[in-house]
Amino acid sequence: MRTNLRLFLLLVLFMAGCAPHQKHIQKDKATAFIHPLPAVFRADLALKRCPPTSFELVLRPDGLYFLQMEKGIPGNVTVQAEIGVWRYNEEKEIVRLTSYDKAVRILEVTGKQALKMIKASGGIMPPLVRYDFTLANTEPTYEGVVRVQGMYSRKRTRGVFRECLSGVSFPLLATRNRVAEAEQAYQNILHGRAGSLFVTLDVRFSSRTGRGDRLIPVRSVSIDPYRSCKERCIATIADNRWYLIEVGGKTLERESVSKSPFLKVQSGEQLIQGSAGCNNFTGSWLFAIMSSSSVGLRQLVWPVLLVWRWKMPFCRPWITPGGIPSGVIF
Repeated sequence: MRTNLRLFLLLVLFMAGCAPHQKHIQKDKATAFIHPLPAVFRADLALKRCPPTSFELVLRPDGLYFLQMEKGIPGNVTVQAEIGVWRYNEEKEIVRLTSYDKAVRILEVTGKQALKMIKASGGIMPPLVRYDFTLANTEPTYEGVVRVQGMYSRKRTRGVFRECLSGVSFPLLATRNRVAEAEQAYQNILHGRAGSLFVTLDVRFSSRTGRGDRLIPVRSVSIDPYRSCKERCIATIADNRWYLIEVGGKTLERESVSKSPFLKVQSGEQLIQGSAGCNNFTGSWLFAIMSSSSVGLRQLVWPVLLVWRWKMPFCRPWITPGGIPSGVIF
């Protein structure tokens, strides 16, 4: 009897200690937004001497928003759309929208089913007009084409796009010709970063009641193999000038910049140019991937520069027509 009583008291104390923590976690989950997501809001705008305009704002559970504008009369409607990230401030009761070009819009929660724009800068919405959005009990239409930026890769023979602003990954649904440039660039990455490729695409959303969202590429806008979502420019072997500083563990004496041996790798034509100190040379290059476990890691990828077909004689012992010897550090 005493044993059962002690167990009961311990159970009560344990539950009492856990109750506040559980309540806190549940509160955090409940304050994500005032409505279930995705939430669709609509606004209609009628101005003199202007065609009727309507907006659809979709607040998605992954942190992305989708805003589309329809302008014109039935049978002659133009659609513009943009994408960005949204954040809800519970204390101030505002929703902040931020797009790629740093266009910012702030909407105030004015009712259980209403949002009112109080600040706008940039984007597809004229900033001098006040918009009143109301909650619509409909699914997102996703009719417009949006421009997105992110990292392109292939997983299990399928193209995958990781959007930069939110970090959300989407599978790509498209024929080869619509992402041919991105696919070709991805297959021929020569800058030592074979994991993913920074691309800008025009896409359409394909959604199934907010789940299983996919992107349908319309066109490839641009490709930048030396950029990532967080960095404007990545330090790479290609398109940089490298000066010789060490040979066989011995540091070379610093000479003038004009006389120091160097090499420069050009990514566009796979050319390599440089100077041996007294003569210039040119050649071609590629990347090979080797693995090593000498530093305690299971796999460590090293980019190895292979140079051949030298076209100029050399005057320094650190380099030969056969290539760059081991122990040479740039």
